[in-house]
Amino acid sequence: MHKEHGIAPKFVNVNERTEKETLARTAIKLKIKKENISEEMRVLYVAMTRAIDRLIVAGTVSNLEQKQRNWRRGHSKYSVYKGLSYMDWICSCLFEKINYEYFNEIIKSGQWKNWNLKMITRSELSLNASDDLNLKESKIAAMNDFKYQENSPRYEEIGRRLSFKYPHMTSVNVPAKLSVTELKNLENKEFSKLRYRIPTLIDIFKYNETDNKFILDKEITGAEVGTLLHLVMEHLDLKGDLKKSGIINTIKQMEDKKLLTEAEAKIAVSTYAEKIEEFFQSKVGKRILNSSSVYREAPFVFRKKAIDVLESLNEEDLILVQGIIDCYFIEDGEAVIVDYKTDKIDETKNIAAQINKLKEEYYDQVSLYKEAVEKITGINVKECYLYLFSMGREEVIILSSLID
Repeated sequence: MHKEHGIAPKFVNVNERTEKETLARTAIKLKIKKENISEEMRVLYVAMTRAIDRLIVAGTVSNLEQKQRNWRRGHSKYSVYKGLSYMDWICSCLFEKINYEYFNEIIKSGQWKNWNLKMITRSELSLNASDDLNLKESKIAAMNDFKYQENSPRYEEIGRRLSFKYPHMTSVNVPAKLSVTELKNLENKEFSKLRYRIPTLIDIFKYNETDNKFILDKEITGAEVGTLLHLVMEHLDLKGDLKKSGIINTIKQMEDKKLLTEAEAKIAVSTYAEKIEEFFQSKVGKRILNSSSVYREAPFVFRKKAIDVLESLNEEDLILVQGIIDCYFIEDGEAVIVDYKTDKIDETKNIAAQINKLKEEYYDQVSLYKEAVEKITGINVKECYLYLFSMGREEVIILSSLID
């Protein structure tokens, strides 16, 4: 079978139960052989032209004298066609018109033109194989006798090194950097859960203008909705219009600047525009507006001893703690921290108990914010607040270090 000339079957005589070659089959065989020879010549050319320092070519022959008579005929299309190996092609070029006696002299001299020649006979190969076998047997014997020999003087040192155990195993699973949220959500202080952190994928939700509802495949998490709130709070002009209409205008401008998608802007307007207005009418909101130094969405990274996070860790270990403070402002030379919260409060149940639970839940997080502000700015933090947007209510977090 040939890709261009098609199929060439044998002639089969069914009655006589015989088969014969056909002209078409013979022609295709010759064509395929010619193509294969061309391909083999290209391979040989590539192999012989890629060497940088030296080229080593090895081959075997069963009857050297007969081969040499073929090689002395020289290179021609016929010799290429009849050649059985790369060695036949190469030697036809090297030993053209060289008789057998002269050929033997060349082999003995080991030099011909630009080639170094070396012939290894079957007996020499057998001798080398015998040496290898003897060496192998001697090594096996030495291994069998090994157990009867005395221990090496380095036996104890080798044992000590092979039995080494890392003395700081408690530090293996401690990440070099943790966010404040990761520290807060760390269950049972199992750092191994944070060793390989894979970011979650957040679905993009849509908004139905007809019934003013979110179109979602799943329920919105507090973090997803809270992200919109933080983004809007960061971009509000504290010296501008902070009424509901002005806040909505700011959200529209953020949409125009591609800071929010159309769906996100609608959610921010319907969910938070009025609540943000209430925030700036609250006591802590007015204090923010009256401050000359307000820092919103302030990032920080500071170094903390791992033992301060978990007592069982090594005292020498350090962890980089990173986070973003929603807002802090300077008042009378001291700092006040405000942390925005969008957690839902069920007003049909005990509100005070729910708020106390939230304050307890975020206590460590706010403590880290306080530590970060004081370490980085050198300014004392006098108060820390949680502002609950779901209720329009501010709650003081009383930290132990703030109590005189």
